[in-house]
Amino acid sequence: MRSIGGRFLMAKIRTVHAFALAGAVALAQTFGIAQTYAADADRWGGWVELGGALGGKDKDRAEAIVFLPMIQSDKALFFADVRGKLFEEQVSEVNAAIGYRHMLASGWNLGAWVGADRRDTSQDNIFWATSAGIEALSEDIDVRVNGYLAVTDPKGSPGLASAFIEGGQVFLLGGQEVPLSGFDGELGIRVPIEYLGANSARHGLRAYAGGFFFDDDDAFEKVTGPKARIEWRIDDVLAGIPASSLALETEWRSDRVRGGHLEAGLRFRLPFAIFSNTASRLSDRPVQWRRMTDGLERDTDIVTVRSEREGVEDLLTSVDFDRVVTVDATTGVTAPAATAGGNTLLVADGASGAIDGPQALQANQTLVGGSGSIQVRGLRSGTVATLTAPGQRPTFTNGVNAATVTMADRTHLASVNVTGNTVNLFNTGVLLASDQFVVLQNVDISNVGLEGVFGFDRNTVRLINVNTSNTPNGPAVVLRNDNTVSIEGGTFDNPVFGLFLNDRNTVNVAGVTISNPFFDGIAFNDGNALTVTDTTFTNVGFDAIAGNDSNVITVTNAALSTAGEEFIDVDDFNAVTVTGSAISGTGVDGIAFDSGNTLIVSDTTFTNIGFDAIFGNSNNVITLSDVTLSGAGEDFIDVLSSNTITVTNSMVSGAVGRSFLIDDDNVVTVTGGQFISTDEGFDADDRNTITLTDVSISSTGAQEGIDISEDNTFVMTGSTITVTGNRALEFPTGNNVTVNLSTLNGTPTNTVAYDGIGNVVSGSGNVDNTAPTVAFCSNAGAQTGTISFTNGTSCP
Repeated sequence: MRSIGGRFLMAKIRTVHAFALAGAVALAQTFGIAQTYAADADRWGGWVELGGALGGKDKDRAEAIVFLPMIQSDKALFFADVRGKLFEEQVSEVNAAIGYRHMLASGWNLGAWVGADRRDTSQDNIFWATSAGIEALSEDIDVRVNGYLAVTDPKGSPGLASAFIEGGQVFLLGGQEVPLSGFDGELGIRVPIEYLGANSARHGLRAYAGGFFFDDDDAFEKVTGPKARIEWRIDDVLAGIPASSLALETEWRSDRVRGGHLEAGLRFRLPFAIFSNTASRLSDRPVQWRRMTDGLERDTDIVTVRSEREGVEDLLTSVDFDRVVTVDATTGVTAPAATAGGNTLLVADGASGAIDGPQALQANQTLVGGSGSIQVRGLRSGTVATLTAPGQRPTFTNGVNAATVTMADRTHLASVNVTGNTVNLFNTGVLLASDQFVVLQNVDISNVGLEGVFGFDRNTVRLINVNTSNTPNGPAVVLRNDNTVSIEGGTFDNPVFGLFLNDRNTVNVAGVTISNPFFDGIAFNDGNALTVTDTTFTNVGFDAIAGNDSNVITVTNAALSTAGEEFIDVDDFNAVTVTGSAISGTGVDGIAFDSGNTLIVSDTTFTNIGFDAIFGNSNNVITLSDVTLSGAGEDFIDVLSSNTITVTNSMVSGAVGRSFLIDDDNVVTVTGGQFISTDEGFDADDRNTITLTDVSISSTGAQEGIDISEDNTFVMTGSTITVTGNRALEFPTGNNVTVNLSTLNGTPTNTVAYDGIGNVVSGSGNVDNTAPTVAFCSNAGAQTGTISFTNGTSCP
């Protein structure tokens, strides 16, 4: 036996045993038969039987059986028989039956039963069936006939389905798992082992032979064949537990669908009477009396098979396939496609060479290259399976100054190579007109004269693992107006632009790599909705993402390494959200925008930024959280007027300029975080409202920590300002300044410098100048109020 099978079996046996004991108690309570067995020694008692069998790969099982007498007389018995099985791959079966047996004076026991069965299959399906049987049992001969009726409809089974081409058509086999109805029967005889010296009162050896038949109208094949089994039962196997028994059994069956199967196992029976200390030895009782409490023998599996073949549709375009046409270098695509018409699967075989010249599909067609795969869906079952085309992957070549492949509505191009000629400036790789639904999948486009893919207006386009390379005169993908586009996977290398859009497009880009574009990675005009996820931009000539006005841009888990200008550069009234991204090596700014924009950036890093990490003009709303800047040529945030800026838990290090450069009339709120720069930590002009809470700001050069101009409202709480050789706080005229519970440290020339008049100051803080530990205040004019420090000094 396989060791892994043995471990599995023991684990399953323990699980089933627990359920079996719990089930026994529940049934006893339900039927009210938790009786004491001492009153009548002739009463038939219940039992639980635990065991399992090894049957090879995925066929090992554990099982438990509970047998409970319900109503009985001296000759008749009503009983319940409940059993459960656990197989590998989380397959399980539960059977419950109610039966009746009657003892005849002739020595025969006649019986009948009815039951209900449930099977949980490896396809995560649940099936129910009703079952019934009749039996005749004697000391030497057994006869059983059972019937099974599936009451659950077929269910989807992706794990069983397979798609194939046959006779010019595409079929799906096994799209559903089908429960079968049928019957089985067996005839058994007792083997006279007493002639071999065994004690026939305790030992019973029986051999059985029979057959089975199961079928359903939806089944691909019926299940029918012979079966045989041998059972050796030893009664009173444990001297200390009367009526205990051990059964050793081997069973064989064979049919065309499941093949041959041989298993061997054992079951141990424990009588319930031992709990009341009333159990008696079975070997002291007549065989006919003992056989009244035999467990039912029936097929405990609801037999399931694959459904019969069915037609299919393209999963991605929902186009039914009525026919299959093979094309190659000798036929081309255009003529066969026009002849076949819609609802056609074209299989392009590259075995005979490249398919040359411009080619065109017709509406409602799919073209898949040899050895390529597409997914199809069964028309009856709805189950999805993968279809792999025969032949070799083809290459489309084209020396003519026209598109290499022209699509049509509801077309799907898969698993082909498309090439052209870079000197032909009207040579597009794949061309779409307008108002089309088109899918490109696993298509490689290279060396074309203009765009890799070009689409006009109002198309629905899905590009799945489409790769373009060397489109030196045009973008990798161009779509004009009002298109709905999904780009999933793929690489756009060495284009003029990676993706170029005009107006009002809805675009989702996921898992794409855009490398070496001469201009922008993704460029668009107005009114677009762009979502970029898990996408990488490398060695971009200008901007990774560039747009004009009124766009909605969402970027998640993107990465940029090296851009000539910005990661994102947009004009006016855009909504931009960046999350979980890494931006590195920009020639100018990280993110730059004009006016009226909304910018949200979170959990994002900026590294080696040429100028500012964030640059904005006027009337923008900017929200940053958990943003990190490491290395910038100028500032972390640089904005002009009338912006609303909120920064939370962010960190700046290595900024050559300022952490914050703020012009006029802005509202700035900074909470948490650490900001280290060589120039001013915070530089603001006029009429700003600034709130700093729990912030650490450091200037490592001979510059101010906080430098604000005129008429600002400034509140700092729980923060630390560290400077060397200049002023910690500096403000000239007309400012309202509050400092609460904050620390001004380092070695500033002045801790607080008033360079003008008319400031209103208040609050208390702490001065921690390293030498000396006093506050140095300069006062150029009349001020109102004081800032008090814990060392007794106040300013002014």
